[in-house]
Amino acid sequence: MTQLNKEDLETYLGSQSQYYLDYYDQYQEGQKASFNFAAFLVAALWMMYRKMWIEILVFMGAAVSIDLIIEFLLDQFGMKPQLIEYISFGSNILLSLIFATYANYFYIKKAERDIRSVTRKTDNEDERIELLQQKGGTTWIPFIIILVGVLVVMMINNGWIPVP
Repeated sequence: MTQLNKEDLETYLGSQSQYYLDYYDQYQEGQKASFNFAAFLVAALWMMYRKMWIEILVFMGAAVSIDLIIEFLLDQFGMKPQLIEYISFGSNILLSLIFATYANYFYIKKAERDIRSVTRKTDNEDERIELLQQKGGTTWIPFIIILVGVLVVMMINNGWIPVP
């Protein structure tokens, strides 16, 4: 495993990068597991904030697939719907625990891929820094879209926006 340039990693991570720089040192020593509490509580939002678009699709696909499989299997055995809900909830908690344990690892692996991609594209330092800042860091755009969507739905439900 080739070590990344720390300045590139810091540029990629953006503000408040120290948490992930500390984890990167542990990762270089072979440690993959490191619990991320935010990723446990709000995995999908955490991934959106960190621009982990492929990872969120994989995570959501895994969660939906596990739920469908559990529901199908338990339905075949004639289980009560309430029991199916409890088991489904438990499997989602387990999936979130597993993801949160490896969330920092997934994020660093994404950073490595992106940084290597950028360094292959250009030798120009200014351009490299700009590309690293664009690909990395965080974004609030998904939160704003979700907030606007929720507000529109609430306004429609309250009759403030007429629906034909």
